[in-house]
Amino acid sequence: MFRSADMKFVQLHVSDEEVGRVIQLIGSRFGKLHMTDVSSNTKADIKRAKAWKLQVSDLMMMEKTLDGYEALMAKYDVPLPSEEVPLEQNDFSPIGTCPGRSNRKLGEEMKQFFVKYGGNEVNRHNKFIKELEMKINEIEEKITVLEFAKSLPNKTFKETGGAGYQNPETENLITDTKKTRRDVELGQRAGYKIIFGTVPTYMKLAFKRTLARVSRFNAVPVFSSDEVKLLDRGSSEPVAKVPFYVVTVGRYISTAFTEKLATYMNINLVEVAESKDAIDKQLQDMRISMKESQDVLRETQKALRKTLRKFANCKLGPEESYSPIITWRAAIRQEKEILRVMQLCRFDINIVEMAGWVPAADAQKLVDLVSAEVGAMANVEVLPEPEGRVKAGPPTYFPTNEFTGQFQSIVDTYGIASYKEVNPGLFTCVTFPFLFGVMYGDIGHGLLMTIFGSWLVLNGQAHEKLARKRQLDEMTGMMHGARYVLFLMGLFGLYCGTIYNDCFSVPINAFGSHWDSKGYWIGGKKGTFSANGPYPYGVDPTWYGTTNQLQFFNSLKMKISVILGVTQMTFGIFLGSFNHVYERDWLGLFLEWIPRFGIVNDEQLASQKLSECQKRDRKQEPHAISADPITQ
Repeated sequence: MFRSADMKFVQLHVSDEEVGRVIQLIGSRFGKLHMTDVSSNTKADIKRAKAWKLQVSDLMMMEKTLDGYEALMAKYDVPLPSEEVPLEQNDFSPIGTCPGRSNRKLGEEMKQFFVKYGGNEVNRHNKFIKELEMKINEIEEKITVLEFAKSLPNKTFKETGGAGYQNPETENLITDTKKTRRDVELGQRAGYKIIFGTVPTYMKLAFKRTLARVSRFNAVPVFSSDEVKLLDRGSSEPVAKVPFYVVTVGRYISTAFTEKLATYMNINLVEVAESKDAIDKQLQDMRISMKESQDVLRETQKALRKTLRKFANCKLGPEESYSPIITWRAAIRQEKEILRVMQLCRFDINIVEMAGWVPAADAQKLVDLVSAEVGAMANVEVLPEPEGRVKAGPPTYFPTNEFTGQFQSIVDTYGIASYKEVNPGLFTCVTFPFLFGVMYGDIGHGLLMTIFGSWLVLNGQAHEKLARKRQLDEMTGMMHGARYVLFLMGLFGLYCGTIYNDCFSVPINAFGSHWDSKGYWIGGKKGTFSANGPYPYGVDPTWYGTTNQLQFFNSLKMKISVILGVTQMTFGIFLGSFNHVYERDWLGLFLEWIPRFGIVNDEQLASQKLSECQKRDRKQEPHAISADPITQ
């Protein structure tokens, strides 16, 4: 891991009938081939690339279909079987044609499979459930508005200023009870009418302003104080709405304009009967209709849940042990990768040429694998140097494990080392968590993080199994990926906390303070060290609670940070000399590395002398708030 692995250039010639199988074989059972682009820009290649892009679009549509089935299963608590995602070629043999083979009909096969095992039934049930949910939502919305209308007293309409109001004592809201309406008007008598509906809460103010401007303040909206969660008809998302009624005077607001305004502001208008007795009859009919719709919805959901369980647990073949959702998703993912790699190949009549880089230690494994599985239909050559048309050099490959891989990913976010350069990721395994500990140093917090990191490390295999089964949540998965980093950060935080003598911002007087406080600025004398010498480990607890505590600790941590930063920078420059020596770049060593190393050390010496001059006559000592330190 000190340097990137040696790489060798390989060239593969494969029959066009086996190219998909070879790509899948190398990706699933080898996984260390870095492909290089050897394609040509002929008309046939451009036409072939366009066809592949269309196939990728079809595969993305298949993934969208699978996402829909998984969303339904999650909604109705139908778990997928706990088998791991298949990775081998043989796992896909019951699907039909092998992924990667020419003229395959992957989309048609998946569609036929879903039809065979209840896909149409699932779609039909789901569509009917959505229609029932929207119907129940509309009924609930109407019931809310009707109850709001029923609760309004007759005098309310008198107070609104209705121009033709003549008989406030009548129980009917209008005198003419024989007429019925097709639109949403509650009543129209002597020049005013009343409109009922629901409006989203966030549109109340805009609705009120628009009505006032259009009607010249002849339309008065009144909103209910109660909000209700209803489904939006357009997006099917829950939206907070409030019932309202609008009293309009004159003919400023027409029915057509009201409908246009309702469409623009996501307002639903509700037809309300003309009398309270008729409203009661409407409410009764609506509640009966809602109960019937809810019963049908429950039975349909039971049927859909039963179909989803059957669909999730069926097998693709007699020897298959995976759910079709898992198997088809893995197949589509591999198919997309196969098409992406095929765009880097060069096609020549019946032969396909592929080229790339492999680690030198694994080159023979690739040759043996392709020869054993494909035989004479593919040929692998290990070349000492790439051909002239391959312009890219060998890639950087650092062999890692589950421990070093986490730190290597941190280094790669800043930049990837060139081929055969010294790998800073090896030293980051120690420097990164240690510098975090310098910043985070606290015994209590470091101990908690260490315990948590230890739990993640001990449960690493269990979390990996859950991740392969897609049962590990996102947050736990992120922490599982950084389990060793968290453990070492907690460990170094605990260590630096003992140096700072800080546990949840409270000092620990483990060895007894070694500062003699008898002369704490009393009688013109300063305190001195006791006869036992300085505090044996870490910071003397007497520093806590003194007047210059913050100044002392800021100075201490700043000096530690500067020393460690300069040391790390010097060490990094020192590692650069290994690259010059390895590449035999003697000119760069003498004209670049040595001046750089000298400039950094000169700056360090200058900073040290400046600090000594500033503190020559100043010596920081604990200034007590009282004669007795707080810690004693």
